[in-house]
Amino acid sequence: MRQVTIVLLNGPQDADVVHHQEVYMARGKGGASAAARAAAGAPTRTSAPGAMAAAAGVQVFEEARTEAESMTPLQVAELPRIPLSQIAPHPLNPEHRHIDAEELQALAADIKRRGLLTPILVASRDKVVSYDADLDTQIPKSAQVVLADGHRRWGAAQLAGVEDVPYLLREDLADPSIAAEVFLASNIHHQRLTPIEEAQGYVRLQRYRKVKQSELGALVGVSQPRVSKTLKLLELPAVVQTAVSAGTVSPHAARELLTVPADTREQTYLAAIESLTGADDLDRPARVADALRAAVNAARRTVEEAKAADKARQALAENSIPEIDPDAVFGSEEWQHQLRDSELDEVRNAGELAGAVVQSTGRVVYYSTPPAPRYRVAEDTEPAQTGAVDADPTNSDIPMEYDEPGTTTVGEGKTNTHIPMEYDTPEPGAAAEESGEYSNGISVAPVQPAADQPIAPAEAPAAAIEIALRAGEEAHHGRVEAMRRIVADHNQSTLLDVLADAVLATEWIDVDLGQQLASGLGHDVSPTAVEHLLLEGRRVDVHRTALAAALAALEAEAARSTYAADGTWPIVIQRHVQRLAALGHYRLTPFDEARLDTTHRGADR
Repeated sequence: MRQVTIVLLNGPQDADVVHHQEVYMARGKGGASAAARAAAGAPTRTSAPGAMAAAAGVQVFEEARTEAESMTPLQVAELPRIPLSQIAPHPLNPEHRHIDAEELQALAADIKRRGLLTPILVASRDKVVSYDADLDTQIPKSAQVVLADGHRRWGAAQLAGVEDVPYLLREDLADPSIAAEVFLASNIHHQRLTPIEEAQGYVRLQRYRKVKQSELGALVGVSQPRVSKTLKLLELPAVVQTAVSAGTVSPHAARELLTVPADTREQTYLAAIESLTGADDLDRPARVADALRAAVNAARRTVEEAKAADKARQALAENSIPEIDPDAVFGSEEWQHQLRDSELDEVRNAGELAGAVVQSTGRVVYYSTPPAPRYRVAEDTEPAQTGAVDADPTNSDIPMEYDEPGTTTVGEGKTNTHIPMEYDTPEPGAAAEESGEYSNGISVAPVQPAADQPIAPAEAPAAAIEIALRAGEEAHHGRVEAMRRIVADHNQSTLLDVLADAVLATEWIDVDLGQQLASGLGHDVSPTAVEHLLLEGRRVDVHRTALAAALAALEAEAARSTYAADGTWPIVIQRHVQRLAALGHYRLTPFDEARLDTTHRGADR
């Protein structure tokens, strides 16, 4: 049995109904009484003339469809017939592109046996084009009429091999505003449209009916949020729209691209597709969605870092601090001139500040003209062990070394939020123990600088240690920024993976250091604070705090200075670092690559 969908519309009736009653009466098909009943039962609210006419037109369309379906075989046999070659599908009805031959086989077999028992409704090509000249290029010139109703019967008739079919010529159904609404409503509820076709249908309907976007949902019987989200798809590049139509990318995943600048969306999508390595990845929407999410995160990170770098340069210019090339200024001794945050005020007040470097992430690194204060040790003075890297100073009016992107702290009384690494850094001027190791356990001999770091002089192994530690510190800073992004915008899968790894890493992690780092991320993980969240039932905040605590615990281990010298991270720590990169929030550095076991890379994927 063929399913018939009737779109019920409540709307005022006007003079057009009277006109259509006369048309029905002239044809003698009993349509006048049906139209009269519809007019009598319609509500009498005030509406714009255009809306009234369109609503009445849709009502008449349904009346015409009902009339055709109620005709007897004898009445159908008396109707004129038209060759299939002279019929064109309506260009506003995408259904004809999705007619499944296999699905229509039963109807085609019935048409072969008994003929077409329900006539198709058509309007002349010239009449349709008279409403909208743009449709002229979409309707074949050879066609005499355009389908108003009966696209599936038209498709089945072609499969049946018949030459002509019975029809009713209804010029009053040629108005595209009627077709746009009827086709869209019917196809949406039968799920015959791709998301892009649905979006295009809303655009056409809004154009023809002259209604606000907020009224579209009511016209076709769907929620307004669905309309808004679907229309957003038309803001995507053509290549992405094609992928959505093909089902390669889900609409939800595609809309992630709307969070990056318009001029980078196509490039971001192509980067995501190129990152897929599996032979069948493009046939797995979940894999494509993951790759697209990572590419979007990477694009957003790039935008954030560029803004942070611009802001840092502006702050330097306002404070008359030049940007320099440390290698060109200091050569192989560049590492001795890089300042720690705790040294910055001393050097600046002494007028010994040589300049600064703004890194691509927006981080600012300062240099002094003479060696940094920690290297100016008198020959008869025993150099002190520094322990952990000093915390950020307060009351600084120039951007600090560890400012997070977009939040350069400039002005009186402001404090940075950097969390110091657990670096037990030896002073390079200090003599090594007789065992060949520094007091923090770092062995000098095996240390190799990262690929992008300057090579230390052979006679100065302390430089190699300092360079390795600095490379680790740089990497740690980038990972902390990635962690901030993940905590701010995470999904359930990421939360579960991180929590699982943190539990499994209890043998390695230091809870106290993790709590300190989590506080730097803006989340208080003290027992009192956590109990308060649980008592208030703030599940979202509980999840964010748990994620921050777990990430911080893993990162505290990754940032240990012992890894700066030699060896690889434990597998669970490698998974932590790889995850930050896989999600698109972080770019692996040579320091990271040297501490990842190549036999386990990608295991987290």
